[in-house]
Amino acid sequence: MRSVRMVATDADWQAGRGPEIRGPIGELLMLTCGRTATPGSVEGPGIAEPA
Repeated sequence: MRSVRMVATDADWQAGRGPEIRGPIGELLMLTCGRTATPGSVEGPGIAEPA
């Protein structure tokens, strides 16, 4: 997992350090498992970070 900060928009949860990725917790979980999030469901400067 690259160094990013994930912030859930639908739950009280955040983790990590670095550029932020915001979205529903289910979509963030998909990203942490190496899956692709639904297009348009997450946002933030951390999306553009190299893996």
